[in-house]
Parts: sequence; C-alpha cells; structure tokens
Amino acid sequence: MTPHPPNTFALSCQVQARVLAPAHIELHFRLRNDGPQAVQLLRWGSPFEGAWFAPFVRVQGAQGELPYRGAKMKRGDPAPDDYLALRPGQTAEALVRLEEAFDWSAAGRELQVSAQWRWHDAQVAGRSTTPRTRDRHQGLDQACGSLRISL
Repeated sequence: MTPHPPNTFALSCQVQARVLAPAHIELHFRLRNDGPQAVQLLRWGSPFEGAWFAPFVRVQGAQGELPYRGAKMKRGDPAPDDYLALRPGQTAEALVRLEEAFDWSAAGRELQVSAQWRWHDAQVAGRSTTPRTRDRHQGLDQACGSLRISL
C-alpha cells in the first residue's frame, strides 16, 4: 500500500468591494481550489460562514485600525455542514456587508481593507472523517488580498 502524500492545499482567494452608498459597502470573496485534490474547509470565522462571527478582515482608516464590532461565537465540535467542500478547479463565492462589523463614520474618505483568516480545520477530502473533533483540527492560514476603498 502506498502512503498518502501530505495534505497539500493550493487555494487562491480574492476580495473586491462595491460601495453601495457611503455607509454601505459590500465585500465579495472568491475562493478557488487550484490544487489536484478536493478539500474540506471548516467555514467558521471566514466569510464563507455567511455572516460575521469573527474579524476576517482588518480595516484601516485615517486614524488607524478600526475596531471589530461584529458578533463573536463560542463553539463546540463542528457538524458536517459546517465544512465547505471544493473539488479541484471549483470556486466558492461569498458576500458580506462591511457595516455589519465595522463603523467607519469617523474614519476619513479612504479605507484600507486586508482580508485574512485561519481555517480552523482544513483537510483533503476523503482522507479522514469529517467533521473532526476540535482537538483534531488542523488549521490553515488564508490570505485573500487587500484593497483601498474611496468613499
């Protein structure tokens, strides 16, 4: 029997912004599995969870970094539907509203947004049982780029 190669992940990520009004900014995230194997990523604390439950972006205004004001969540072990599955070449997209987690009313006319987070658990699909208990998670850092937003 040939042993499995180590987990390899080739994920590319991009973030774009659309100013809907000075107080409303939509962030669009696009994640692609550029690797040769299907992957499973625990959505927690990422934009692919569908809401703000952790600060997966940093926002800078004229006075410095803006504090995160979104929800935070304590969790037990994940359920199977907490994972995002991506086949090779597959893309996932997520939209979130920046005003749901940050207040930039006194930040000036430009914002610098940097998107990065840690997948709490990342694995090659089929290598082990999903979901894994929290003590067996293997995290993975994800950079998704940065952008400047003019208000």
